[in-house]
Parts: sequence; structure tokens; C-alpha cells
Amino acid sequence: MQRASELILLDAWRSGDRAAGNALLERHFSSLLGFFASMDGPDADDLIQRTLLACAESYQRLRDEASFRTYLFTIARHELYRYYGQRSQRHAAHGCSVSGLLDLQTSATGRIDRRERLASLAAVLEQLPLDDKILLELFYVENLDSRALAEVFEIEPSSVRARLHRGRSSIVRLMDR
Repeated sequence: MQRASELILLDAWRSGDRAAGNALLERHFSSLLGFFASMDGPDADDLIQRTLLACAESYQRLRDEASFRTYLFTIARHELYRYYGQRSQRHAAHGCSVSGLLDLQTSATGRIDRRERLASLAAVLEQLPLDDKILLELFYVENLDSRALAEVFEIEPSSVRARLHRGRSSIVRLMDR
């Protein structure tokens, strides 16, 4: 039911209904903001706007079996690549925030431990390829399953599982150093 209502809203938005566009934005803004903000560097607001605009312009490509949310993250991933492609002409650094990947702790010892783990994890994530960072973020923070991630990355679900395993193994290996 939610999927059908989102398609109706998207179609209305494309026809000029700003209220429908605002309703879609409200439904997915926090997820997109979290996704883009976790990549340290991109202008999240600009990327959200570009993602939603690209979504409105390419609505016809949304397959019947695909969810709007998965489709939206596919576009977000492409917009992020476009951003880094343009940025790499000026800068070479890619970043990823790890705050979304770790649980918050409240005790003093927990905060110190968390700070140390965040610093270690941030250093490790800096060494991972951008694809791995995005995959881990969408899996652990946005809770997309293997099937949805396969759609986002335009690969087979078995490849998603292999990439998740590789990403986790890389993190463990690098953290052990």
C-alpha cells in the first residue's frame, strides 16, 4: 500500500503538484540525509535535491517489482558517484562518517571506548573503496536487505552477500593491525 501511494505521489509531483513532492521529501528526507551525511564531505542538501529531481525525471524506469525506497537509493548512489567524480578533479579525498555504524554508549568508559573505536573505524573506512562504504552504510544503517542492495548496485544478490563479507573481512583485518 505504501509503495502504491508513493508512486501516486511521485506521478503527481512530476505533474507539478508541489504538495505531493513535499510529501515524498518528508517520507525520505531523513534517510537520504543520513546516507549522504555519513559520507563526510558531500553537500547533503544539494545531493538530496539532485536525487529527488533525478527520480522525478526518470520515474518511467521504476520497475514494477522495485520499491520506491530502493529506487531512490539507487539514484542516490549514482548522484554520490557523480559528486565524487566531479570532486576528484579538484580533490582526491573520500570520507565516510562512522557514527551511523556504531551503537551509542552512555557511560564514561563506554564513551571513551566508543571514541577509540570510532577513531579506529574511521581510519579503516578511509581505506575501503567507496562502493564498500556505501554498501555497508545501506546495509547497517538503512537496513536494506541483499535483494534491495542488489537493485541499488545493479548486481546479483549473491554478489551483494560476497561484497558484504569482503567489506566486513576488510574491516576486521584492518582493525587488527
